[in-house]
Amino acid sequence: MSGARKIRVLVVEDSPVVQQLLAHVIGEDPRLELAGIAASGEQALRMVDSLRPDVVSLDIRLPGIDGFAVTQRLMRDHPVPIVVVASDVRDLDIPMRALQAGALAVVEKPGSMARADYQTVARHLCTQLTIMSQVKVIRQRGRPRNGDEESPGNGGRGKGAAVPPPPPLPPSTAKRQFRALGIAASTGGPAALVKLLRGLPTNFPLPVFVVQHIGAPFVAGFASWLGSVTPLPVALASDAPHRPGHVYVAPGELHLTAEPGGMRLVHGDPVCGQRPSGDVLFSSLASAFGAAGRAADRHGGGRGARPHRHAPGGRLHHRGARLHRGHPQHAGDRGPAGRRYRGAAHRQGGGPFAGTGFDGSGALMSGPRALIVIASQTQGLLLKLMLEEQGIEASCVETVEPAVAELARRPFDLLMVEADGEAARTLTELRRRCPAPAMLLGSAERAAEAGAPADVQWVDPADSQGVVQQAMALLDRRNAPPTVSDILQRARILVVDDSATYREFLRAELEEDGCHVVAARNADEAVAALEDGGLDCVILDLVMPGTSGTQLCERFDRFRRRRGLFFQIVILTSQEGDDRLTASLTAGADDFVGKSQPMDILKIRLMALLRRKYMVEDHLARLSPPMPSA
Repeated sequence: MSGARKIRVLVVEDSPVVQQLLAHVIGEDPRLELAGIAASGEQALRMVDSLRPDVVSLDIRLPGIDGFAVTQRLMRDHPVPIVVVASDVRDLDIPMRALQAGALAVVEKPGSMARADYQTVARHLCTQLTIMSQVKVIRQRGRPRNGDEESPGNGGRGKGAAVPPPPPLPPSTAKRQFRALGIAASTGGPAALVKLLRGLPTNFPLPVFVVQHIGAPFVAGFASWLGSVTPLPVALASDAPHRPGHVYVAPGELHLTAEPGGMRLVHGDPVCGQRPSGDVLFSSLASAFGAAGRAADRHGGGRGARPHRHAPGGRLHHRGARLHRGHPQHAGDRGPAGRRYRGAAHRQGGGPFAGTGFDGSGALMSGPRALIVIASQTQGLLLKLMLEEQGIEASCVETVEPAVAELARRPFDLLMVEADGEAARTLTELRRRCPAPAMLLGSAERAAEAGAPADVQWVDPADSQGVVQQAMALLDRRNAPPTVSDILQRARILVVDDSATYREFLRAELEEDGCHVVAARNADEAVAALEDGGLDCVILDLVMPGTSGTQLCERFDRFRRRRGLFFQIVILTSQEGDDRLTASLTAGADDFVGKSQPMDILKIRLMALLRRKYMVEDHLARLSPPMPSA
C-alpha cells in the first residue's frame, strides 16, 4: 500500500460509542481513512454530497429517515458504494431489504472490543469496505411503485402477483449430461439468485451449490428465506452427500467444495478477500466434474449469468454484462483497478501483520513501541489492538528474521516473544540489538522449556488483559528515572589522558558500572578512536603532550559538528580554577569536573549529560518515518 491513496470512509451511525469504535477500526487499517461521521440520515445525505467518500458504512436504525431510505436516496441522487453495518444478526429482513435498496454488502457490527471475536468481525468489516469501494455503481432512475415493490416475502414478484409456473427444462439442455450446477452471487445478488432458482423446474436433475457473499451471521437465515421463495429445497451445505434437485448454500466463514459423492467444507484462508469464495467452489467443480459441471457468476443486478473460467465445458447464457439498479457489473472478488484483491490482511514488510500503529483518528502514534513475535495472526492482531488502545504502538511479526528487520528500522521499548522452541535464540538476537525489557508469551512450563533468562517476564497470551497489564508494568518501570548504572551500561566512553595509571584507574571505575571504555594516551590515538565512531562521550585531560587540552577540545568540537555527531565532551583535570573552567566551556566542552572531586560526582555528571543525549536521540528516532518496505 506504500504510496497508494487511502480509501475514504463515511460512517453513518447515531450512537456516539459505536461512532468511536468504528472510527478506531477504520483508523487502525492502513488501507482506510475516516472521511467523516454522520449521526443521522439527513446529515449523511449532505455529507456524501460535500465529502464525496469512496464508500459508506451505514447503520439501518437511524433517527429521522432510516438506513433503507438513505440507501435508496443515495443510489438515486449520489451513487456510492454502501456497506450496511447491522447489529441484529437474527433479523433477515435487514440484509434483504438493504441489498434490494442498493447496498452492496451487509456485515455484522463489531459491537464491543470485549467480545472474543472482535478482531475477526472488525477485520471482515474493513475488508468489505475495501473491496466494495472499488465497485462502480450507477444512478437508480426509478423505483417500482409501492404496490409492486420487491420484497423477500414475495421473492421479487409484485405484490399480489400470481406465481408463474416454472418453465420446462429445455430439450436441448436435457440431453446434455451435466452433473452439478454452481452459482456464485455477489453482493447485490439475492434478488437475482431468486430469479435464477425460480426459473429451474421442480424436477431439476442436478445438485445446486451456492456461494452468496453476505455476512456470516446472516447466512442461515438467508438459506431459510431462499427455501421459502424458490421451488427447490434449500439447506446449508455440510460435510455430507448431495442430492439432485437440492440447493446447498455455503455457510459463513467456510469454503464449499463439491465432489462427485458429496460436499466438503474447508477451513481455509480467504481467497481474494472472500470466504466462502466462488473461485474455490468453481475450482472444485472443474476438478470433480470437468465439462459436466455448470458454473455461473451472478453479479448483483441479475441481468444474466456468465460462464466461469474454471468450468470449461458448462456454461449458462450471458446476456450482456451491465450495471443494474446501483449494483456492480462485476463486484466479484476484484480489488483496485480491476486487479484481484489478494487477501484481507494488509501486508507490510516484517510479516503479515507488521506495520505502523494508528490511534483512533488515524494519526501516527509516537508513544512507546512494542514488538510482538508470535506465530498466531489472530492473537498477534488482538494484542496489537489492545496495546494501541493504551497508547502503545505495536508491530507484529511471526519469526526472528522480520523482527530483526523491524529493529533495524526503528527503536522499540518492549519485546514480546512467543515461548516456543526458538524463544531463547529469538530473545538473544533481539536483545543484542535492542536493550529493551522483554516478556515471554506462554505458560510457566513453556517459558521454562524455552530456556528464558531469569530477568524475562512471562504471561499466558490467552489472557489478553494480563498481557497488556504486564506490558504496561514493564514500560512503567522502563520509564522510571534511570540510575547511574542504567545510563552507564548503555554508554561507550573514550578516556583521553597521558597518565597510564589514571587511565586504567578511570577505566576500572567506569567498567564496574557496565560502561564500555576506550582509552587513548595522546591526540592522535584520540582522533583515531573518534574516526571509528559509536562514542557517546569523551573524557579529556587538560594537560596533554604536544597540545593543550583546550586546543584538543576545540578540535573535537569541530569534528562532531562537521560529522553531525552528538557525543559529549567532559574536561577532567587537576587544574580546577575558574579561568580553566571558562576556557574549557568556551572551547566546546559540555562539562568540567576536577580530579579532586569524588568519583561519584563524575559519574553523576556523566549520567546527567548522557541522559539528555539519549533522550534527544530516542525522540529523534521516533520522529523519523519508518523505512519503506522492500
